[in-house]
Amino acid sequence: MRVLALAPAPVHGIQIHPHSPRVVPGRTYPFRLRTHCDVGFAVDFDSGFWGLADAAWACSGGNPPPGIDNPYQDGTMILIDARHTRFDVPGGHIHFTRHLGARIVPDLRA
Repeated sequence: MRVLALAPAPVHGIQIHPHSPRVVPGRTYPFRLRTHCDVGFAVDFDSGFWGLADAAWACSGGNPPPGIDNPYQDGTMILIDARHTRFDVPGGHIHFTRHLGARIVPDLRA
């Protein structure tokens, strides 16, 4: 019996890489969160990208939840540990988990 190895499907798009500096865990940092058209897509903090962990913050029709500024919300970000961070605003917060590697922005020309 012959076993075939499947190659991963090619990803068509543009790779983006984080540019933010490393931070000290437990310290708060001023942060401007992009909130329009997907709150958690390109959150660049602590030299990495972060994905939305709180479903309540998911955008609805390209807009953030009520009470959150659009297209940006100012607040503070804190690195909880190597895999978790939290964005704080008056009256609430949002949790993120670290995304490993670069992000792929779809190439709409393909």
